[in-house]
Amino acid sequence: MTLKARLSTERAGRRLVMPYIEKLAEHQQYLVLPSIGEADQNKDTCRELQRFGDIFVQLKNGQMETIELKTERANKHGNLFIVVWANKPSGSNPGRSGWLYTSKADVLLYTFLDPKEIYRAEFPKLKRWFEDHESEFEEKVNWKNSQKNVIVGKVVPIKRLLMEGLLKQIPAPE
Repeated sequence: MTLKARLSTERAGRRLVMPYIEKLAEHQQYLVLPSIGEADQNKDTCRELQRFGDIFVQLKNGQMETIELKTERANKHGNLFIVVWANKPSGSNPGRSGWLYTSKADVLLYTFLDPKEIYRAEFPKLKRWFEDHESEFEEKVNWKNSQKNVIVGKVVPIKRLLMEGLLKQIPAPE
């Protein structure tokens, strides 16, 4: 998948979750950060802020919630792809940990565009659970993206996360 296609998928995911974000937000107070590939200026600032999430929401109870948003085009297999390596180490390459380990967001919203599905997880709780169960899941390389870094993740069944109470499905807009 090219950068242009990845950015198109990310934008479609943002559009899908916006009605949900608007319901959460106090007086429509939220901030959606551009993707690094979309940012024309202040890429370093954007990259630094994105460690805390892609969307910042002022909740109605006065609290701030940060949301990590992940979007896939299609839910073909009923799994989430949990990225453990954004760039798997090899040779002299030290590697870079994936979003599961680097994001400091409060919430993970994982969306699929076909069919339209939105899943919500409390990120710290999901991370703790995953650390205890990581060895149970198959590791796969993401070959969809045309990029030099090797993205590696674990394939985790959505049904398992729902049964464990770690994931909640949010109604998607029509």
